[in-house]
Amino acid sequence: MIISLWGDSAISDALASELKLRPTPIFRSGRRIPFVNIAGLPAMYVATVSEVGIGAAHSTDVTMYVAGTMMSGRVVPFPDGADGVIGATLLSNFDAELDLHSNKLNLYAPGHCGGASVFWASSYAAVPFTFDPIGDVVLDMQLDGKDVSVIPTLEMEHARMGITALEEIFGIEKDSPMLKPTGQGDDLLRYPFHSLNLGGLTINNPAIEIYRDKPSQRCNGKREGYRICWGGADVRLGLAELQRLHLFFAFPEKTLYLTPAGGEPHRLVEQAATAPESTSSLPVSLHCGVVPLEGAFVQDGPSGYATAKVSVDINSTSDPSALRVTPTSPAVCTVSAKKPAIIASSSFSIEKGSPPASDDAAKHVDVQESVSGQGSDKRYIFTVKAKDMWKGELTLTFPTVIAKRHVSSAGQREEI
Repeated sequence: MIISLWGDSAISDALASELKLRPTPIFRSGRRIPFVNIAGLPAMYVATVSEVGIGAAHSTDVTMYVAGTMMSGRVVPFPDGADGVIGATLLSNFDAELDLHSNKLNLYAPGHCGGASVFWASSYAAVPFTFDPIGDVVLDMQLDGKDVSVIPTLEMEHARMGITALEEIFGIEKDSPMLKPTGQGDDLLRYPFHSLNLGGLTINNPAIEIYRDKPSQRCNGKREGYRICWGGADVRLGLAELQRLHLFFAFPEKTLYLTPAGGEPHRLVEQAATAPESTSSLPVSLHCGVVPLEGAFVQDGPSGYATAKVSVDINSTSDPSALRVTPTSPAVCTVSAKKPAIIASSSFSIEKGSPPASDDAAKHVDVQESVSGQGSDKRYIFTVKAKDMWKGELTLTFPTVIAKRHVSSAGQREEI
């Protein structure tokens, strides 16, 4: 079965026939039978399944959609090996722990344990959620400081946002020069967003794909001509973002508890053998994706010189504590200062690879550097992307020079 965070559950036409079920139309109409979309598949019928079991959990007389056949009669097949979809409305009978980084789903008897449910980490974020009219999980997030509604989805690789929502929320029109093609051979665009925040966890420089839609396609429950659409949100989070998170849906509380994948945030950092200066005293921070890497920088040379190291998995999940990149899922690391200090300079180098030849690893990864902001708001942004499907691991090193800002009676000056 496919696990989905969209509302309803479904089985395939083939499984309905095998179980000798008697599907009935969703709506009885003299003209045509409407259909709904279940995890990207059309459904025009429902059926009652006598028993549904997920591990040791069982439910009886479950109403499920029968999906896969369009009104034309053409069959849209389920992915190989799948016979149906388990959606949020069925999962909401449990508490659900979702660890996509490790490909694990754990279901628990619904309880009221609060933050005690987060047994894998000492700190976490807690975010309330709601269900939209068709049963999708909806979260509130902040995208570049603007409130946006978000639906987490397991059916898409990357986060997506319609160009209509982009214009309504940010005033960015479809012909803006800030919109650039993704370069993936499709009609998708990308806008340089800076941050997506969920309950205190921040995704820096989120790679949100912008698709072209029309105002009539905005799914907000408002009538557009003869059409009304329920369900939908400003942004849909995809696997690239959700794989960086460890999620616990406490459905009775309607609360999502989450941490960075792998448990404690510091695990992405290459641990230094010695730290000549206390890392907490260094006025510089490193974020990679949603993970704030506390203590990443250590003094490396004279005062003001610091270095951070981060493990990167290329097309691999062999190390759950490493930063994972693929050709379609880049990672973004941001170096920024803690006020009143500023970053005088920051760069990167590839220190080692696994397989051992770092020069070989360097051939298969691309690191692009950019600078944003000025003064204490100056940030160095490093986008890490796999060039091909080569698998291996390397360590990225970020040598950085920190400048301390002083104010004297003669005015302001900067001193390294």
